Amino acid sequence: MGAGGAAVAAIVAAHAKRLQDVIDAFRVADATAPMRARSLQELGVTHESEVEELVSEGVVLSGPRGGTWYLDEATFIANRDATSRVSRHVLVGIAIAVLLIMGALALLVPVRNR
Repeated sequence: MGAGGAAVAAIVAAHAKRLQDVIDAFRVADATAPMRARSLQELGVTHESEVEELVSEGVVLSGPRGGTWYLDEATFIANRDATSRVSRHVLVGIAIAVLLIMGALALLVPVRNR
């Protein structure tokens, strides 16, 4: 993996860590049902773009009081499992593509006689 690939991997890892921090904040505060919904300030959550992402995925839902939110554990688990399956398929696809490219290069590069 080149420097560019390492940078992308670091960015993806940092984003995943921020998402996990947000999810952990909801769990630690027990904000996992409508009646236990909390404000982001109460949760200590500062990663608003990650919260917006979780809201768009239906993982974080609006509470009954304005400005409160809670984690829908069932939706989170369903999304996590679906993402895991997709990730495995993508990794297998990448591995196959790399093997095909290596095979094609092996056919194109002349073998030197020693």
